Amino acid sequence: MTDDFRNLNTQVTSQYDEWWGTAAADDRSPIAPDMYEVAGLPHDEWHIIGFEVYPLNPDHVTVFAERTGDLEYDRGESPEGWHMAWRQAVADHGSVPVHQFEVYAESNLIEKIFKRFSVRLFTHSVAKHQMPVKKVGHHEGTGENE
Repeated sequence: MTDDFRNLNTQVTSQYDEWWGTAAADDRSPIAPDMYEVAGLPHDEWHIIGFEVYPLNPDHVTVFAERTGDLEYDRGESPEGWHMAWRQAVADHGSVPVHQFEVYAESNLIEKIFKRFSVRLFTHSVAKHQMPVKKVGHHEGTGENE
């Protein structure tokens, strides 16, 4: 495995970058499968820090995780303790090792991992500008190319 020192917290790109945007998600509901179970990563060995999803291929998700032993700081028992330990490790060392896993399943992984998943895309020429939005009603699309 080679090290790829890219910044994972940057704008996502595609082949032509014709549409740009943001995404947000809520953790799974208590009755859904656990994201660690879906990814095949034991809770006590890994801390999932990110996902890369491919909505056109919903059976594939890239998972980014930190091995618990790689972070040499006391995390405590709370999520805040982990965040503080992560920030201190980055301040002291410049980065923390992150591992990338390709996860495949026989059904929609996005639905298994997240309770809600939202994506907002705009054409690249307007994506970086603030725009007032006026709601004008509801339009029923056909879903077909016209």
